Amino acid sequence: MEAFAAKPVITITNVEWEPACGGSNIKVTRVDGKIVAVEAYIETSREGREWYCHYVDERVSSVLYKHYKCIRKTFENGTFAVTPQYDRALVFPIKNHKLDNIPKKLREDLMEVLEKAQKGPGSRLRPT
Repeated sequence: MEAFAAKPVITITNVEWEPACGGSNIKVTRVDGKIVAVEAYIETSREGREWYCHYVDERVSSVLYKHYKCIRKTFENGTFAVTPQYDRALVFPIKNHKLDNIPKKLREDLMEVLEKAQKGPGSRLRPT
């Protein structure tokens, strides 16, 4: 009789980042309870920020940061639409599980995301 590996359990949880008029969210993806990805976004009336973090052995292995300006178009009937105008996309490979190659202001923003992701249900995240 052939043995089969157990089917992995994939869970996705959402954690609020902070109140923002355009919304915010931190999405944490786990496989068998181990974090494999964190995706976060926040949008204010003027700008938006996005973080995409990938993990190996429950540690951050790479980070993508994107920033955009919110371009607002108002229509004659009073409604409006917001279109993102991206002005930055930065990739940070993470060596030795340290985030020190990320500029301080961005690193502080990222650490807030990772700390909130860590507090999410079932987390065993070790950001650094």
